[in-house]
Amino acid sequence: MTKSTRLNCFQCNREFVPERQETYLECPHCHHCYTAVRGTPVLMPSCSSNAWQEEYEGLAASDIPDWKAANWKYEKHYEASKAVLRDLLADRKGGKILDVGCGRGDFSTFLTAKNALTGVDFSLNMLRHAERKGYETFVADATRLPFPDGQFDTLICTALLQIVDRDALLSECVRVVRPGGVVAFETVNDASLLRRVRRRLLNFKHVDKFYYNAVDDLIRTAARLGLEPERVGWTYAPTGLRRSNGTTGILDQWMGTNFLVRFRKIR
Repeated sequence: MTKSTRLNCFQCNREFVPERQETYLECPHCHHCYTAVRGTPVLMPSCSSNAWQEEYEGLAASDIPDWKAANWKYEKHYEASKAVLRDLLADRKGGKILDVGCGRGDFSTFLTAKNALTGVDFSLNMLRHAERKGYETFVADATRLPFPDGQFDTLICTALLQIVDRDALLSECVRVVRPGGVVAFETVNDASLLRRVRRRLLNFKHVDKFYYNAVDDLIRTAARLGLEPERVGWTYAPTGLRRSNGTTGILDQWMGTNFLVRFRKIR
């Protein structure tokens, strides 16, 4: 484990540098013990789970490609979104990066060579794959991250805003990034004409709550938390088409099925 990594104990609310054991992790201040499974700490504030967690545990354990395990429908679209993220974060080198909802770790693997990369996910099976790709991993709740304020230089969060409480997720993501750091989100686009037609015609049912996000609304909400948008990217399912220098204009909003926004934390 990277010795500079610090955790925040849920019991005593004090910071500590963890020493991993095979079956447990102990806070040196209050001596509360967290479970570890084969050395991976489980830092959930409660034992609750939901249908999405069960869905992803099953996908992670399956012998399927990374894009299918991440629950994407089209491989070309998945690769296009990864390419846009690489473009948006091409300058992020030599820092501490947190991937929230990292899954198997495929989306941000391009950052491992020049950065200290930490991944959190609610699926232990997903994290096993990420560990083999160079991630330091923790089982954790994305809406209550087990890290102290301002620890990371960059934070990535892909395909998660649509399945968890957005306000709680945004608040936690902003909290753990230092002032001046970068936060990048990827999610589905509520204004997409294609998505609206499909929802109306197919009446598709998700395994649990699913939230569609509008880029303008995300930017306004992020601004209240101290984030300033720097770049916007778009992808267009089911194709591999992409734009890494997009706008928030109406044409992009109508045509793009997914969007990515890079923010700077200004306070």
